[in-house]
Parts: sequence; C-alpha cells; structure tokens
Amino acid sequence: MRKLRSFILSVVILLIIMFSVNMYCENYIKSNLSTSYKLYNDIKNESTFIQRNEADAKDVLMIYGSSELGTTEILSNPIRYFPKKEDDFFVSPIAKGYMQDLAHAIKFACNPNLKGKKVAFIVSLQWFLYKNGMQSSDFQMNFSELQFYEAMKNPNLSQALKKEICKRIYSLVANNSFYSDAALYAKLYNSNTFLGKLKFNLLKPYFYLKYQALSFSNNVKSYRLLKKYKGVYKLNNSNLSTINLDKDLADEEARGSKLANNNQFDILNSYYNEFIKPNLSKIKNQDKNVKLTDSKEYEDLNTLLKVCKAEDIKPLFILMPVNAKYYDFDGINKTTRTAFFNKTKNLISGYGFDVVDFQKHEYEKYLMEDGMHLGWKGWLYVDKEIDNYYHK
Repeated sequence: MRKLRSFILSVVILLIIMFSVNMYCENYIKSNLSTSYKLYNDIKNESTFIQRNEADAKDVLMIYGSSELGTTEILSNPIRYFPKKEDDFFVSPIAKGYMQDLAHAIKFACNPNLKGKKVAFIVSLQWFLYKNGMQSSDFQMNFSELQFYEAMKNPNLSQALKKEICKRIYSLVANNSFYSDAALYAKLYNSNTFLGKLKFNLLKPYFYLKYQALSFSNNVKSYRLLKKYKGVYKLNNSNLSTINLDKDLADEEARGSKLANNNQFDILNSYYNEFIKPNLSKIKNQDKNVKLTDSKEYEDLNTLLKVCKAEDIKPLFILMPVNAKYYDFDGINKTTRTAFFNKTKNLISGYGFDVVDFQKHEYEKYLMEDGMHLGWKGWLYVDKEIDNYYHK
C-alpha cells in the first residue's frame, strides 16, 4: 500500500511539474510571438501552438508552401519584402521541401483560429510530377502526428472527410514503425467492424495520453526555438519603404543579371554549375512522358479544398510558375504545363476560392532562381498578388 501511495504521489508531482512547465512555455510563446514571424523552421512547422497564435494575430498573413519559401536570401521573397509602409503586416511562412497538399490540409484542420481568415497558399507544379502522388518517405519527413490527432478532434470536419484523411495517411505511414500509433489510429478510425470500433474506443485513453505527451514536448521545443531567436529579427515598422513595383522589378532584374548570366536558362550560376551543367545530357527530355494532370496529388488537393470549406478559411491559391526555358529542355512543354494550370485553376475556382497563376511570365528572365524555385522577379509578382488580396 505504501508503495502504491508513493507511486501515485510521484505521478501527481510529475503531472504538476509538466502542467507548470507547459503553462510557462505557452505564456512565453504568446509574449514573444513576433520572434516566430519570419522563421522558416521545422519546429515552427510542427508547432500548432505557434501557428494558432500567429493565425490569431492581426498583423500576420500566413503563407503556406514548400521549399520555395526557403529562398530567404532573395530580397523580394515575401518574408523579407513585407511589411511595407502601405502594408504593415508580416508574412509568416509555414513550409518545407516536399510539404504538399495533404500535410497542409492537416495543418489547416488543426488550427481553429484560421476560421474566416485570409491565407496564401503556394501550389507547385512539381508536386504533380508523379502519377501516384507524393512518395511515402517525402510525406513522412513532414508528417506531424500531433497535428494529425488535433485535426481528428476538429468538430467542423465531417466523419466522411476524416475517414478520407485517415485512409490517405494510413497508406503513407503504415510502412514506418515510428508512426505505428498514427497508422493504428487511422486504420481503426476507418474500421467498419464491431471489433475494430471496440478496439478504437478502448485505445482512446492511450491516444489521448500520446497526444498530451506530444503537445507538451512540442511546446517545450517551441519555447526553446523562440528563446534562441529572440532579438534576431528586429520588427521595426517605423522606417518602412514604400511599394514601387516598377523600381523593384528593375532592381531585381539587375540583381538577377549579375547572378544568372552563365547559362541558357537564366538561372543562378552556382546552381547551374553544380546541378545542371554536369547533367545536361540526362536532363534533356527526361520528363517528356510526364502527364501532370493524372497525378494522385489532385486527390490530396481536393481534400485540402474540402478542409478549407469546412473551416471557412479564405485562401488565395498561388500557382507557382516555372522556368519555361528549363522545362522545355526537360521535356515538360508548354502544352503540358497549360493543361496543368487549367485543370488546377478549374478545381480550385470550383470551390469558390481565388486563384492566380503567372504562366504569361514563364519565359521572362530572372523569374526563377533555378528551374523550379521563384527568383528575383518572380517573387515580386507574387508580392503584388498578396498585397492586392490582403486589401481585398
């Protein structure tokens, strides 16, 4: 009996300590939230607490995408371009390489503070290169088990939509033992058998404890992240520059001409020398048989659109352009690209959401930094659309 009392007391003390630490971390994050605005960071991507508070801030526009937002060395990247004198809002990136529609659908579903809010969402043509959609390994590097559990608690999502999400997630994580709990949850949630439903209900306390442990761990990581970067970004709105698109385009063209002048594709010299030049013979027409409009990624995009509708999120979809000279060489010609842009725009606009594309600029010099990432002038066209949408 004495041992039992000691055990219970130890558990109670541990819970009190965890509760106190968690409260301290959350209070610190709220008090230092502006530190996170310009961070392109893995922990921020997983932190629902940071994302919920950012979505609730009046001076922040959330922008979701993939690796293109990591080009923070480019001054026209919206993370660096905003705020402006006319637009005193900050653009906060939620992005990483291979972070695609399904990962973002989960992020949207677990963030109730996005309800009724404007966000920007960048869609990459590269997501649709493979007929079966994203590979399991690519999804797993960006999968947040914590956000998955939180999304599944969302009362605004129908059971049918939750089952759709679970089915897709199970297909992508079931082969990884690290995500065995999430795979089991997804499998049991979709079960129509009495035994499956019984097992799911019996395991609910376990999944709840797993969720609480993940939430605590993530809040501690988020606290350490903001503590590490506190003071690094000086968010001073007193000396902001004005928007002058013509001047900005001229400035960025001048920068691009100095950095991308040794190749036929007008892309970054260093990138061309390292990745393109040694492989020109392999790259030529390597993707000539790709049919972008057949990809399973469209199913994931459709899931994301359903989540946006259910959550009353108001996204601006930005269809990222490509370096047309490079893609013509690669084999994905203008006809193939146009079919992709048209199908994607029709799907998105069918849900009533705003969508823009920049295909008319795709042969323009210094639009892209390389074959697939927005560059000096490309980001400025995106900045203009973000600015217009923010004030719409």
